[in-house]
Amino acid sequence: MDDGEPLRVRDSSNLTDGDWTEIERWQQAYCQGGIARLYQVMDRLAARNSACHVRLVEAFWPETVRQTIWDQFLQAGMREDDVADLMRKLEQRLGVAVRINGKGRPYIGSA
Repeated sequence: MDDGEPLRVRDSSNLTDGDWTEIERWQQAYCQGGIARLYQVMDRLAARNSACHVRLVEAFWPETVRQTIWDQFLQAGMREDDVADLMRKLEQRLGVAVRINGKGRPYIGSA
């Protein structure tokens, strides 16, 4: 992302009502100070509330987050069926939305 690209939510499915205040803060920081200012605000939120930070990062860059998670699973030596099993368990235990994409791969978030 460069400073000319608008900062917008691409997937709001996992956001809470309280997350929208932070989203406005991120957008304002980006508009006023570009990517450098946005990173400062993001870092402060990560230190203060990591769960909210992850939800917001996923909301703005869902495909990047999903691909990163998938890549980390593969690097750990997990097979696709292992990951699908883990995702089902997470969904049951934590209430995390789990979907399977068009390639048969599981990812966190909405379809």
